[in-house]
Amino acid sequence: MANNGRLNDVLVSKKKKTPTVSVNKPEAAERHQREVKSEAPEKRKYDHVIQYNPGTRPAQQKAKATKKAPLNPVSLINDETMDEVAEFATKTVSKLKAPDAAPTCCTYFQRRGRADVPLLLVIVILSVFGLVMMSSASYAQSLFENRDSYDFIKQQIDGMLMGFIVMMIVAFVDYKIFITPITQVIRHFGRFLKSLIGITNKPYDESKAKGNGLNFAHIFFLATIVIMAYTCVWGESVADAKRWITLLGIRFQPSEIMKFAMIVIMAFMVQRLYEVRKTFAPGFIRFALVFLMCVGMCAAQRHYSAVIIVAVICYAMMFAGEVNRKGLLGLTALIALAVVIFVVFFPDKISYIFVRIDGWFDPFKDTGDTTYQTSQSLITIGSGGFFGRGLGNSIMKYYYLPEAQNDFVFSIVCEELGLVGGITVILLFVFFGYRGYKISKGASDTFGAFLALGITVQLVLQAFFNIGVACNALPNTGISLPFFSYGRTALMIQLAEVGVLLSISRNSKT
Repeated sequence: MANNGRLNDVLVSKKKKTPTVSVNKPEAAERHQREVKSEAPEKRKYDHVIQYNPGTRPAQQKAKATKKAPLNPVSLINDETMDEVAEFATKTVSKLKAPDAAPTCCTYFQRRGRADVPLLLVIVILSVFGLVMMSSASYAQSLFENRDSYDFIKQQIDGMLMGFIVMMIVAFVDYKIFITPITQVIRHFGRFLKSLIGITNKPYDESKAKGNGLNFAHIFFLATIVIMAYTCVWGESVADAKRWITLLGIRFQPSEIMKFAMIVIMAFMVQRLYEVRKTFAPGFIRFALVFLMCVGMCAAQRHYSAVIIVAVICYAMMFAGEVNRKGLLGLTALIALAVVIFVVFFPDKISYIFVRIDGWFDPFKDTGDTTYQTSQSLITIGSGGFFGRGLGNSIMKYYYLPEAQNDFVFSIVCEELGLVGGITVILLFVFFGYRGYKISKGASDTFGAFLALGITVQLVLQAFFNIGVACNALPNTGISLPFFSYGRTALMIQLAEVGVLLSISRNSKT
């Protein structure tokens, strides 16, 4: 046994035995604690060696191996992860709001951008201001003719209310409806009605619509030409001029409607013929035919003020549209030749034009006859001074100034409100022209741009022609002041045109 014990000592290294501590010997216990404390640093020094397991990989190698190895989603799913995912989804969905469903209405009857607020504001101011001044200017004549001082203003209020209703309806509908084929409009309107009652529309490929065919621009223009031709033959004669007709109890000048119809068809032609507009045969000739047709109809009615306005509008739209320049020069030469022919061969037909031009150079030459209106208008404007006589205190409206509520309402504005009132009216129209120009410049398509340009030119040009006549800056012509002069039909048409401007502004970058 002794030999076996010595052999075990050689083969197996002896381990340092921890001395046994007796409970009854406190000194030995303290000595043992000191020995353990003294050996602690040596143990920490080799901790990493003792903890190393050759059968495992380091943490960094494990991370690399995890990235390279394909991820198995099934191995990650257990009861704990499913509970966490369900809890997260519940909290997230409770904080989210479901988006509104996309509208199913069609292109031409849908809600679009916001209309131009400054334009709408200036139109409201012009309409209300014009209504007040027209009421004051027409007080005496309304009392004398109708035994009611407020008869004219009542009719004007009716026209303004109806005009505002038409303006808002037109502003809601997309202006492109003018140039959309009628068959396509009917189809879109049917889809719109179905969307209102909750019927789901089948998807329709808009690329199939070529845009060709009869549209409202064609019908509108042809209808006005027919009405103008009827007026030339069977219209009501006023001072040897047939400018008025009465339909359904409403008396109006068809030339007012024709201006708008001409603007629509010209804007449509600029867009449709944009690629060939600079050519003569397929491009310019079509524009010239529309121009000559409209100018000729107005001249046949002896409505020369409308001739000037129509000509300027057409020239402005064709010039801005870069229509054939040689054609424009040739058209100008043709008009000049026609004027020379009338002067040489038909002097009696236009003799009154030379009388008005002569009175324009000397407004006080024949104050009892030919220059009576112009001279009285200048006296009316001058008597207002800087601040005017006061609202409603005009003296010249008591039959001293003819057509005080119509062609010369601006003179009454200057008499009652003075220079300040006159400048205010001018600035309002300047601001209107500025907003119209902005809408035209920022329009989303060619048709909208030229439609806005034509409407703006028409209303601003008509306003400044009227003001120029009242101040004798231009020869005396029968041009009314938009939104101020008496006339229900004219006011409704003007507000409808403003509605088209507002509709264009909803797609315009202003």
